[in-house]
Amino acid sequence: MSLLRKMATFFRRLSLRTPDGWYPDGQRSDAGEPITDQNILAISAVWACVNLLAGTIASLPLMVYRTNSRGERTLARDHPLFRILHDSPNYDQTATDFWEYSSASIELWGNSYAAIERNGGGRVAALTPLRPDSVSVRRLENGNLEYRWTMDGENHVGSDRAILHIRGFGGDPLGGMSTLHFGRHAFGLARAIDRAAAGTFSNGMISQTALTFERWLTDEQRNLAETKLSEKYIGAKNSGRPIILEGGTKIDVLSIKPEDAQMLESRGFSVEEVCRFFGVPPFMVGHTQKVTSFGSGLEQQVLGFQKFTLRRRLKRIEQAL
Repeated sequence: MSLLRKMATFFRRLSLRTPDGWYPDGQRSDAGEPITDQNILAISAVWACVNLLAGTIASLPLMVYRTNSRGERTLARDHPLFRILHDSPNYDQTATDFWEYSSASIELWGNSYAAIERNGGGRVAALTPLRPDSVSVRRLENGNLEYRWTMDGENHVGSDRAILHIRGFGGDPLGGMSTLHFGRHAFGLARAIDRAAAGTFSNGMISQTALTFERWLTDEQRNLAETKLSEKYIGAKNSGRPIILEGGTKIDVLSIKPEDAQMLESRGFSVEEVCRFFGVPPFMVGHTQKVTSFGSGLEQQVLGFQKFTLRRRLKRIEQAL
């Protein structure tokens, strides 16, 4: 039974594989940290970048226009798609909710998918967002794209007529490139640095130490030194408590201090690395180190963010629609 479960898990993962080779249980980075769509958002810089990009894009009005024979463009409020794209794509979400989810999916997975629901006349009635890890895409022998996805516990198969697919960076018809996949080493390093810093503080800023005894210990004495001393002196709540050593016991520090390891500099560098992947100026996520506070300098960075980061994302959405 155990073998059957393993085989079922393997084929389930294989069926959910996305074009960039990402699997639902994540990939392990060089720093040894597994990266998934859940734990990556625990990195404050990632949360801030995705929140900024998705929130900004979702807050922009999405209009439907009609062009007459003279080339003049007017707002088409009576168009059937206006309500869906501008107000509410489905029963559960507002337009802001829908486009924020779609934009966040693009930033993390490189793709945004939405199931197209049509009425009896064939017109689009609703757009229902899909988790990117529940969708797989392949090219059929006749050249068409086939989409397989899971929604409400049911498996579905359809063509591009059934799915609104907005691709991220990459330009591959099968899908964009996943930031989770290609940025996993930088994100894993950031998580490892945060974990190391948390461990240092949870131990009360006490470095790794060694107790040296003049003679061999009995099993009872060794157990006492390993358990009782750690329970009494290790941890932030025990920081500053005086340690009583007797019988010629010496204490030696084995690890280097946090400032010698440049932990603060490493954490700052990891923020800059994350911002590079998302194309966000560091000061826009609260990282103001090495950034001038001169007004025109910040203004030019904001203009650059609009021109080089936001514009291409908005263009992808516009052309996909």
